[in-house]
Amino acid sequence: MRFHVESISRKRKIFFAFAHLLLYNFLLLLSKINLTSEIMSLLKWKTEYSVGVQEIDNQHKKLVELINKLFDAMKQGQANAVLGQILNELSSYAFSHFKTEEKYFKLFDYVEAQKHREIHQTFVKEISKFKNAFDAGQITLSISIFAFLKDWLHNHILGEDMKYVDCFAKNGLVQSEL
Repeated sequence: MRFHVESISRKRKIFFAFAHLLLYNFLLLLSKINLTSEIMSLLKWKTEYSVGVQEIDNQHKKLVELINKLFDAMKQGQANAVLGQILNELSSYAFSHFKTEEKYFKLFDYVEAQKHREIHQTFVKEISKFKNAFDAGQITLSISIFAFLKDWLHNHILGEDMKYVDCFAKNGLVQSEL
């Protein structure tokens, strides 16, 4: 049995259109339930995310806020109208945040600095891909973008960022209790 590329592509488009419609209806239903935005946030700041450096923790909180801002726009049916703006803001802010972390990596001669920088670069490239695809009309907001953002931030902070905590503490930078 041979499949034509056109039929696979068409089936894929229908599948994604159907998935998008289901997601939209689900979010519409949630908005009618009238739950608070705190309950409905995509990502919540937790003390376990703290790296003990107020400057960096505040930046992480801002990244959480930007992801939730996008999620809130989606819940209100305005996501595609603001997606480009929020992706720009997220990319710009993430770049600034990464510069802060990398400044300390250099200052304290952090042994995993190169690997961490590469992870930062990969994130910026992914956000750029989302933004370029959105600008070209190739994608709309999808659950995959949210999943990427949420998983990346959660896993990056709890995984990669926690690795530098000891180095920063040894150099006197840790300012708050973990």
